[in-house]
Amino acid sequence: MAILKFSASAVAAQIAHARACKTFLPNWNGPVDRPALILIVGNGVHLRSNGIDGTTTRIVTTEQADPSFAFADGMNPFRDTDWMAQRRMAFRDLTGQFYTDILDDVQVLIDRGRGAIRLATDGHSIRVFVRRASDYLIGGTYEVPSGLGGTFRV
Repeated sequence: MAILKFSASAVAAQIAHARACKTFLPNWNGPVDRPALILIVGNGVHLRSNGIDGTTTRIVTTEQADPSFAFADGMNPFRDTDWMAQRRMAFRDLTGQFYTDILDDVQVLIDRGRGAIRLATDGHSIRVFVRRASDYLIGGTYEVPSGLGGTFRV
């Protein structure tokens, strides 16, 4: 099991961006009408808003990421020299964009003053934790399309 740690302030900025938008990136099932966080595994590992506000015309791909997104500690290609090894330890050769349903649960942690957001990953499952993987699970299990056939548990 890999633990992904994100700066709460960086994730809060992505949540604020998503909530400020009226248009959203579609998921694998089609158009989306509400804010969400997308987990990007590719050129680094980061969380980003699903909002489209016209300030950028670039959609994040596995080839290029935006340094303003909420990168996982140790998996930022703009700062970490061994980011690819860290990404492979957490996700093996899995890459892609994965819509999550964790926005409200993560917001609760941010509102409680947490400085970091921790996600535990194991294959296709992701869990949100308060402090450590041994702490209680926030929000349970969510089913979202993975784009790889089947579902991605968040």
